[in-house]
Amino acid sequence: MGIKSLAEGIILQSIEDLWSSEHSKESLDFFSGGEFRSCAEMAGMSLLEQVRLLRMVKEVIDYQKSNTPPTVVAVSNERKVRPGYSGETSCFIR
Repeated sequence: MGIKSLAEGIILQSIEDLWSSEHSKESLDFFSGGEFRSCAEMAGMSLLEQVRLLRMVKEVIDYQKSNTPPTVVAVSNERKVRPGYSGETSCFIR
């Protein structure tokens, strides 16, 4: 396993930990500190991808506080696509 895969795994685990009552504080500390930036750089994330992910994290936190469902937008190659797009995509929450 390379450093890029390890950094991606840390970021993904921290996202999952947002939903854990036992680990959510650690996850919030990760995303609000320099650890996220370091892992994101090692994972090869662009600044735009980092901002999008941090916005998603903020939406999750806001959702947990208010129970207002987040808005999911599909993206492909860093561009928004129409709902129902059947190509390979990743999702982020806006």
